[in-house]
Amino acid sequence: MVNTPLVHQLAIEKLTVAANQIKESEGLAWVEVSVIRPYADMNALRDAPTHERDFTEDETAKQEALQTQLDEAYKKYHETEGEEEEEWSVKIDDIEAELDAMELTRTTLSEEHRSRAGIFVWFNNGVLDRSDWKIRPVAKAEGDSEDDEQDDEAGEGGGIAQSLAKTEKKERGPHSETLTLRMSVQRNAAMQKLVADNQKVALAVMLAAILPGVLSDRDWSHKDSTIRMQPPYLTGTDKTVENNLAWQSVQEQIAKAAQIVKAKEGDESSMFSRLLELPESTLLELVALCVGLSINVMHGNSETGVRAAELAKAVNLDMADWWKPTPDAYLNHVPSKRLVAVVTEAVSAEAANKMLGMKKAQMVEAAALNLADTRWVPEMMRTA
Repeated sequence: MVNTPLVHQLAIEKLTVAANQIKESEGLAWVEVSVIRPYADMNALRDAPTHERDFTEDETAKQEALQTQLDEAYKKYHETEGEEEEEWSVKIDDIEAELDAMELTRTTLSEEHRSRAGIFVWFNNGVLDRSDWKIRPVAKAEGDSEDDEQDDEAGEGGGIAQSLAKTEKKERGPHSETLTLRMSVQRNAAMQKLVADNQKVALAVMLAAILPGVLSDRDWSHKDSTIRMQPPYLTGTDKTVENNLAWQSVQEQIAKAAQIVKAKEGDESSMFSRLLELPESTLLELVALCVGLSINVMHGNSETGVRAAELAKAVNLDMADWWKPTPDAYLNHVPSKRLVAVVTEAVSAEAANKMLGMKKAQMVEAAALNLADTRWVPEMMRTA
């Protein structure tokens, strides 16, 4: 017979050790542990303000080298079978983990909020999981003393967080982590454009992000915080987003907005006073643009479902208007069996069967011709 209280106690002890390691390494004020995801507690607090820094020259060089290694590893993975294929799969996992770790170092807490910032930690199918950084109201600062006590009780326990964080081996999907991120960047750019052009949706997005933190005495559903308002670094993840028509249009809107709020030569007035002089319609345009630029729906392969599906539906997002499965954007980066599956879905089994037996380069060219006028997009880009 399972001793449930004992199992629960052991789980909490392991979580506490891991949580305090995170707390110390990230310089947080508090960490709370729970056996299950604490939706209500998490949604009662607002996200901590963060900022993203640019990579240094050395970091950029390292990232580019890793990306080159990853591209080569995926090429080998698609070309091999059996044990050799599995070896390249492990190599891909290692490189992607290193790239992910580099990305995490770019996002940092604002120092003025660090004294009130913390996280929630829980078990997700037996694996350590954590929330984004959260901010506690000043009135609840007494929680810090509990964390100090947990620090003293943590003891040694080195390496426990790492062992808990190991995820189970999953079947590899058709898209690499890098390709998924790049496609999410393209989708992100399109969504920013559409939100910036839709004042009603922009105001709803802004309120959906603000209200759970302001009305913190309410028990919010986790569905109320699916939209993140945190300006993403799109060009840092996918430089080709600069060719995206949505991205280009938003850059024009940014330049126009800068001219509207810019102080004239010799004018020492504040930004606030200049904004007060603008018509309400102009202010709403600026609000919509700022909200649009704050939309962050970027994600990797760990994401399930379609990110921010409600928002995509609200702005009538159709990624076929903004993205095409060209060789550079998609076809060169997926395995041959994926090309056959895509053509089968978008065109016909007959068209796909004609590609069988072709070399990869020939298959990519044939797929591009077949998909040219289909408006096909991958599942992650579709709006229900």
